[in-house]
Amino acid sequence: MEQLVMLAKAPFKKATHTLPDGYKFVKFDGSEKDIAAWKTIEAEPPAPIDGVDACYNNAIANYHDIDLANDVFFVEDENGQRVATFTVITQQNGMGYLHMVKAMNSQRGKGIGHFMAEKSIEICAERGLNSIILTTDDFRLAAIKTYLDAGYHPVVYGEKDNEVNTRWDKVLKELNYPEVLRYNKD
Repeated sequence: MEQLVMLAKAPFKKATHTLPDGYKFVKFDGSEKDIAAWKTIEAEPPAPIDGVDACYNNAIANYHDIDLANDVFFVEDENGQRVATFTVITQQNGMGYLHMVKAMNSQRGKGIGHFMAEKSIEICAERGLNSIILTTDDFRLAAIKTYLDAGYHPVVYGEKDNEVNTRWDKVLKELNYPEVLRYNKD
């Protein structure tokens, strides 16, 4: 099944979440240590079907438009351990793309996902971009709620009664989330 698409457009919602005390936002430096940290985070359940090495190679190292030094980020805990990662790519069409977002399971519930979703929008604003897009799956309800809270909106295709709208209706109902603006892909 095709992934759901979400979009945030300028003017962007103001960020309200910060990291827990002692945590910090850091850039990926391309070192073997950071590559290993990225793979460790991604290896947490649910792990990539094709394995973390292939996932890193396909989704990060060899991904089109990615600038490793400026697009891949971590959240580091108070002990200096990389505990979450996200990537914000400036695509050739001038739109931002939020890619490969994940936090270690032990870090869930600390607001790190909210911080990363909001930080992705802030990064796009700093880059002078007017929008950022992401893809996700229907079953990733906690992530979808986090994205909605950060200012991302569902993207639909054409008529109100199509399959994508039906899927969004179901997701919003499961989340007990109020109806939100939906952007049309057309």
